[in-house]
Amino acid sequence: MKDWQIWIDTGGTFTDCIAIAPNGEKKRIKVLSNGRLRGVLLEQHSERCFKIQHSWANSARHFYKDMIFNYLAQS
Repeated sequence: MKDWQIWIDTGGTFTDCIAIAPNGEKKRIKVLSNGRLRGVLLEQHSERCFKIQHSWANSARHFYKDMIFNYLAQS
């Protein structure tokens, strides 16, 4: 089995990530360089489980497991 091939370019505002999976599938994601992702907490299902609204390009099921949310001031 082949290994993942991953390239990352971190700029001042965005970080571009390109990867080729072992099966040859190409994946690309662009995230803020500060490591923060924005979303909206819609509802709380349990103490540690929330329904969120986001536009993140990653579909890996557990990629964001144990994420910490911080509230931003509303404008």
